[in-house]
Amino acid sequence: MNKFRSCMMMSKQQVMKFRTLSTMLELHFGMSLTSMSLTQIQHSLTVNIVSNLWLIKLFLPGMLARNHGHVINIASLAGIIPLAKITDYCAAKAGSIHSMNQLRAQHCNSNVVFTVVCLGLFALK
Repeated sequence: MNKFRSCMMMSKQQVMKFRTLSTMLELHFGMSLTSMSLTQIQHSLTVNIVSNLWLIKLFLPGMLARNHGHVINIASLAGIIPLAKITDYCAAKAGSIHSMNQLRAQHCNSNVVFTVVCLGLFALK
């Protein structure tokens, strides 16, 4: 929480200097959608996508002004491959992946790079 607070207390000049923004925010309840309360759904979507978009909105203008920067979103294969009992998480990660694709297309004439890393679970022997 201290890192988040320090980000919130940065001046506009400090924010404008960032060259790389990496986001990885994750929360899921491991419940079927019909078992979740509206508050749980809202909380999951706020953590998994709204916070990513807010951070990008905060740091992207400085990168665009300098015509240099890199936005990295650590997403999940769950945004591509549906998984049981985490509909909220899968939907948020799909939205996160697609929002990065949209930003990449929107700013294709700039030198700001948008990268999505889709992590998954792998069994190790």
